[in-house]
Amino acid sequence: MDITIYASDVRNFDDEVERHFNVEEWFGQDLFDEDDRLSVDKYKYAIDHRTYLSIMIDMQEQIHDLRKQVELQKKWIKTTKEKEEWNGSMLK
Repeated sequence: MDITIYASDVRNFDDEVERHFNVEEWFGQDLFDEDDRLSVDKYKYAIDHRTYLSIMIDMQEQIHDLRKQVELQKKWIKTTKEKEEWNGSMLK
């Protein structure tokens, strides 16, 4: 078996690798939301399941949901603390 490698195959190899890891260049700007996070809301094409991209999008959605939960918990804690302070002032 003969393997032939041409100079054009390895020329700018680093640039080619970098370009392939650039998700925006490879899949387009529509894959990102207004906060530059991965989102399929505006994306027009299907994403294959079990690919690195679909896993990253799922993880981004989980992070977004967790942030919402943390903000809700912070509001609940603040409200509970305010209620406790108000009830404490009524007892004095």
